[in-house]
Amino acid sequence: PAPAATPAAQTAPVATPSTPATTTAKPAAPLSELAKQWAEVDRLEKAKDADGLLAQLKKLAAEHPTDANGGNALYRLGAVYYGRGKAAEAFGFWSKAARELPETAGGKLSALVLAGNAWNQQGVDKPNPNPARWEEIRDLYSIAIGRGDTPHLSPELRTQVINRLNFLNKTIIFSPFSCRNSDEHTVKQRETLETIARKYGVHSDSIAIMNGLQGQYLREGMRLKILNMTSDRTEIVVDKKNLTLTLFLNGIWIKQYSVCIGPDRKTPTGTFTVTQKVVNPDWTDPKTRQIIPFGHPENILGTRWMRLTNDGIGIHGTTMPETIPGRVSNGCIRMHNADVEELYAFTLRLSKVTIIE
Repeated sequence: PAPAATPAAQTAPVATPSTPATTTAKPAAPLSELAKQWAEVDRLEKAKDADGLLAQLKKLAAEHPTDANGGNALYRLGAVYYGRGKAAEAFGFWSKAARELPETAGGKLSALVLAGNAWNQQGVDKPNPNPARWEEIRDLYSIAIGRGDTPHLSPELRTQVINRLNFLNKTIIFSPFSCRNSDEHTVKQRETLETIARKYGVHSDSIAIMNGLQGQYLREGMRLKILNMTSDRTEIVVDKKNLTLTLFLNGIWIKQYSVCIGPDRKTPTGTFTVTQKVVNPDWTDPKTRQIIPFGHPENILGTRWMRLTNDGIGIHGTTMPETIPGRVSNGCIRMHNADVEELYAFTLRLSKVTIIE
């Protein structure tokens, strides 16, 4: 059973989520018994028996502490308590759902309410950012949107969440402000971006992007933000249904890009790794096997290439930006050149790439 958008939930301090009609629980108890329990929840709610409803939801939460039923029950408990004017209890249940059951619809909806409330309290869209507090809000929105399809969110709410994540990460990640996963490096005499990048095992372009160094020389004593990145911390998720590619760091949503993939099943699903990274790549025509150099009008790869473990499949730029988003590639994941250059800077060799339907 999916968390209902009850009148109580509609009064919560965030836009009302749509009911995830396609979200199904995987109950530990027999389905018939579980169905009876949720039917009782619906009956008590219609009867406006708040005390009985709370007791039934608490029973479901206690009996299903690790599955979707527990997450949904906790979310509904928060909605009921909030509707009764007991905000502290409501936020306690929502916090528990988001923290302990983040992969469930109830956990995601709970994170959404918490993030929306914190966003409003912090006045995030005003000057003088507080990156430490913003990271907490970003992490909650990251839980809310998850890694794939979002049946628990209306299209409008999904767009709002993505816009807010982009806004937050513009300061948290793509600026000189320090963050939870960053170090500060003081430039020494004769150091270059390349030598500093090698020291930390990152790409020099990531340092340039975060510190706004495009076209600037390093000065001795300059302080640089360095993002802690390793291949096991960095993951790319390609969503074939929504034609998006999302970068994650330590499981946290960093940035999403539009992509072009192959038609039907030309772009495979599964888990892969980045095995090769090339700047200004040559292209091998799959039909003629002719190698076409970078810059040639017939080379379609754009400015960056990242090969995946699936032979012949990779993430690359394009000379045909009008095809993005779309489904017309030979199976590769095609991106705008500016986007793939940024992604390239924050992706390491052996980073994980997950392609989902």
